[in-house]
Amino acid sequence: MPRQDHTSGPLDLTGIATLPAVLIAAGAVTALDAPVIGANLRGSATACPRAALDLGLLIAYVWVSALGHVTVTVLNPTAAPITPAAPIVIDVMVKNIP
Repeated sequence: MPRQDHTSGPLDLTGIATLPAVLIAAGAVTALDAPVIGANLRGSATACPRAALDLGLLIAYVWVSALGHVTVTVLNPTAAPITPAAPIVIDVMVKNIP
């Protein structure tokens, strides 16, 4: 019997990405991989850092980049390099779309 929410598999699939405490150049984008078992290419992905990002850094976009993998991109739109003070764990959630 189909689920009432019209999804296949678990309702919410989760994974974790970690932004390391390494320099992010001015104007650069850093791509992080988050393994999410069961994520399909049509899945809708979201990301939420467990702590505040360092001033100037932004999560630019998040998508299911391959089966079971989500890419989280962190952007430094400033004119200066930024090194995060500490690694930041980013929770990732995927809702599969059949």
